Amino acid sequence: GAVVDSTCRSVSPGAFLCVREGKSIDFADTVSLFSRAVAAGLFGIRPQMPDGTVTVSPALPDEWEHAGIRLPDFSCDCRWDGSTQTVTICSAKPCRKILRLPARRSRIEAVSADGQDVPWETEAGIGEPYIRICTESGTRHTVQIRYGGEPLHPPEYPSTVAAGEPFELLTHGYPIAELRDPQGIVAGRSLQADGNLSVRPAGLAGWHTFFLRLMVGKLSFWSPVNLRVTKGPAVREPAFDAARRAVSFRLENSR
Repeated sequence: GAVVDSTCRSVSPGAFLCVREGKSIDFADTVSLFSRAVAAGLFGIRPQMPDGTVTVSPALPDEWEHAGIRLPDFSCDCRWDGSTQTVTICSAKPCRKILRLPARRSRIEAVSADGQDVPWETEAGIGEPYIRICTESGTRHTVQIRYGGEPLHPPEYPSTVAAGEPFELLTHGYPIAELRDPQGIVAGRSLQADGNLSVRPAGLAGWHTFFLRLMVGKLSFWSPVNLRVTKGPAVREPAFDAARRAVSFRLENSR
């Protein structure tokens, strides 16, 4: 529906307009959010041609082994075979490509651009580490990242906890480099001998989030810890059965 409507029924077919009467074909307010979501969101294409650069930061689902996009002046092809991540980028004009790619495994074996080893940097993203690579100026580049190790795992913890009652957060052996608590929900914490974290939540009922920066070898990432804090037994799934004239519910107590 979104593709047919914006490409075939507008005044300028193929322009991806969200206003049918409009004639603007630039990336402006009348451009369909569908095209913006695909180009700038899913594939993370952000051109800065006055600076001679294009940043590409794909946000593809982990389950996808192949995805690509072809635009009039730019194309991007992403592939994943279980151990190697390959991204091929082509542009109509020579420019430097800045790739910001989510790490797929816990260890980086090699990073290359156009068959040559290249320097790379790491960035602690939300939920996953990122690898940053910058190519030389050109029209076509193929970047490959070869991985080792295991898939990354987020911490494990109960989603509902009682105020003032400590709970254990399992880190899968990843060392904790930093804790940030913008909402002031962590009243106390202690590192256990096995590397896991014991956290005592403050008496603030409701949903709260704090962040842990976890180290995985040379990589690191910020893992959000989303908690629902209760101050006692909570009523869940209340229902009234008119035929039986009965009320049913489930009590949830994290103590």
